[in-house]
Amino acid sequence: EELFKVLLREEKFDPAEAGPHFLEFDVLKMRETVGTYQTAIIKDGNLISTRDNCKVSFTPRERCSIYIFKIEMTGKIFPLFPKKEFSQQTNSLSPNLTYFVPPMKKWLPFDKGYGKEAIILSAFTKGSYDIEKQMKYFNAFNSEKLPAGKEKAKPVKKIPIISKGISESKKSEARKLRLPFDVIASFTGTEYTWKDSKFVKTLWYKRK
Repeated sequence: EELFKVLLREEKFDPAEAGPHFLEFDVLKMRETVGTYQTAIIKDGNLISTRDNCKVSFTPRERCSIYIFKIEMTGKIFPLFPKKEFSQQTNSLSPNLTYFVPPMKKWLPFDKGYGKEAIILSAFTKGSYDIEKQMKYFNAFNSEKLPAGKEKAKPVKKIPIISKGISESKKSEARKLRLPFDVIASFTGTEYTWKDSKFVKTLWYKRK
């Protein structure tokens, strides 16, 4: 898969981009239970119910470009950010602002089914033409607007767990979170320290 080749590729070293850089990234789940909402941060390997909804949160500490993909249990790949359907924000992103996908009180539902899924976030200090090319391809593929002659992507048989550039992670500060009916909750963000010009983090979970 071309997307994974780009994510795994070693970038040309530039001393000016060596870092360290800092980025908060979390995927949250929400479930309604008897009129109340319960939220939690999804960790690698967690079990997710069809009753759950999710939201991606990220806070860059410096200007950078961020790209987020979701790999469903069917093996299909869907871009989540940047994507007008979910957010009007585009790259590059201003530092020290917390971004949510989807924004405000919107949440993404989980479809019915069983299996392994993943959300991959990649960050680049100067953007990535190759990732943007993949974004356009999968958006066209999923909307069935692929140009004539373009080969259709095959479903991913096994989700690769890619991690690049990460040197450490730690708890950050409290972040506000908007739930349905304008209910406000909070969570403690996870901050990653990354080096060089590229960051890749794969969060995987199991649907039950």
